[in-house]
Amino acid sequence: MGGGLIGLLGGTLNSTFGRFVLAEGALSFLPDGSREPAWTVPCRELFFTHNGVLSPAAVELRGPMGTVRCDVSLEHINRFTRNSAKSFREARQAQAFVQALVAHGARGA
Repeated sequence: MGGGLIGLLGGTLNSTFGRFVLAEGALSFLPDGSREPAWTVPCRELFFTHNGVLSPAAVELRGPMGTVRCDVSLEHINRFTRNSAKSFREARQAQAFVQALVAHGARGA
């Protein structure tokens, strides 16, 4: 999610969209349109906070790559509008995401 006040409120202005790849004990972030990850971090170096469904960012990751506030979804993330039903599905998907991170060595903060 983007920075500044808009990002803190859940706005996507200045956000970077892409995919997380969890493999061999490391988490990578692959921005849309890129062939190479922006970063790759061993899960044992990651700390996370899993926020509630009403929070602007479902998950906050902290590690060598800095702080990353993000939404997690198996579906296309809405960029300009919200969808409440989809937000509840994404909350379950975020929970599964952090459980997978924990299985690979990440720790809750």
